[in-house]
Amino acid sequence: MRFVITRLFAFVFFLLVTGPAVAQSLVGTWVIDKEAMRGELRQAIEAEMRNLTPEMRAQVAPMIDQQVEGIIAQLEGSAEFREDGSVVFRDEKGKQDPGRWEMVDGRIRLTAADGSGGAMVGELVDGRMVMRPEGEKDVPFSFVFMRQ
Repeated sequence: MRFVITRLFAFVFFLLVTGPAVAQSLVGTWVIDKEAMRGELRQAIEAEMRNLTPEMRAQVAPMIDQQVEGIIAQLEGSAEFREDGSVVFRDEKGKQDPGRWEMVDGRIRLTAADGSGGAMVGELVDGRMVMRPEGEKDVPFSFVFMRQ
């Protein structure tokens, strides 16, 4: 009986120690969380509308859903995060682009394998990957990904 209790304690200890690390792993396939992106885009558009006159807001308001859905329709594809720190981005047509990922102190950084383009940085929030272009303060929304 003591052997069973010892093994059970060891197993529970293992889960407590490794569970958070496993939960924070990026390994796997991620896709755009379209519902979360709808909210992000809507907030960004509404924030921009605050600078408009009441008359202009009334004219633009009916078009918000159309603008948001137009952007959402273009957000297709996936990203496969591998244990070796590589990532494969696939667009809606199946084109693949290699990249690299790293997680340091809870912060995620994505780059293209050839170093072209800018990096994306972010973190895991409630099981979602929330990313922004690195150094781009003018981008008024985050990109939100979920596990496929």
